[in-house]
Amino acid sequence: LLTPAMLSVTSILTESVAGKFMASVKDQLRERQRDLVRDLLRQEVLAPLLYMQNYQSNAALFRISEGELAEAERLKSELCA
Repeated sequence: LLTPAMLSVTSILTESVAGKFMASVKDQLRERQRDLVRDLLRQEVLAPLLYMQNYQSNAALFRISEGELAEAERLKSELCA
């Protein structure tokens, strides 16, 4: 009668320790994944956007020349006047 009870208690303790260990590993992996995704987004999305913002003119962003932009502004002012 004592042996099955002791086996049951030992089994519960083992499962509890294993469960806590797995939970801590899960949390560590989740934090590592979050950091990796944050770094990847910074490198692949944010950095190119900041480059475009700092080193390209507004006209280049829309793939129109400065002359086309000036002509569009002139036409707009004629229509709005």
